[in-house]
Amino acid sequence: MLRPVLNLLLLTGFLVAAAAWWFPQVWACSTVRFRGFNEAAPAVFMSLNIPERHHPLLLKRLRLASGRVRQLWGGQQGRPVVICCGSQAEYERFCPLHEGAGCSLSTPVGAWVVLHPAGLGADVMAHELAHAELAARLSWRAAGRVPQWFDEGLALQLDERFGPYAATAGASGFPAKLNDLSTLEGFFGKEGRKPPGALAAAYGRSGREVARWYAVAGPGGLRALAEQLRQGRAFAEAYTAVFPSAKKSL
Repeated sequence: MLRPVLNLLLLTGFLVAAAAWWFPQVWACSTVRFRGFNEAAPAVFMSLNIPERHHPLLLKRLRLASGRVRQLWGGQQGRPVVICCGSQAEYERFCPLHEGAGCSLSTPVGAWVVLHPAGLGADVMAHELAHAELAARLSWRAAGRVPQWFDEGLALQLDERFGPYAATAGASGFPAKLNDLSTLEGFFGKEGRKPPGALAAAYGRSGREVARWYAVAGPGGLRALAEQLRQGRAFAEAYTAVFPSAKKSL
């Protein structure tokens, strides 16, 4: 009787060790409550390097960011754990992309939004919550059919930092084809090292396209797109079903 129990414990220990080895950031996020962070609110963890007197302001910004998500979708389904880091070292422990102001991790075992010390404003919070919300609305398989330009362009609708990029409709140097921005590497460059000007152009092209589409689709069209993707429809078909003129961009 003891042998099967022992084997199960050994297997469990092996799987835990393997997860920590192969997916260190996911493991770190999963165990954030044991890493000395303050749980300032349910599912909101703040670094000890962030003074407690700042917690109410950050929570207020988080509520504002969540409100933007609800307005975009007509509701909010995603409930990611939010991790506010107080140093670059902390950020790198939780986020696989060591650069940037924030990142969103959505996996079969959980979802997290990780914020850099420079990303504790409402715009970055809303941007990353937008990524988390899109992932929450889709199945794991359907999420893989969403091009990177749409994921980023949708997040830009809530992120006022990039407003000027999205507004420059025909600016020279913008990528001509959205398909060039469909993958992580195509959007961010190899190993995330796309030149800043080219990255700004990628964000601008994506933000402008999604803004044009969303102006027609609205929250209802966005929810319909997510449902069609969950049902297995190709992205291009679902996207242009809402806005046929978008075929010219794809």
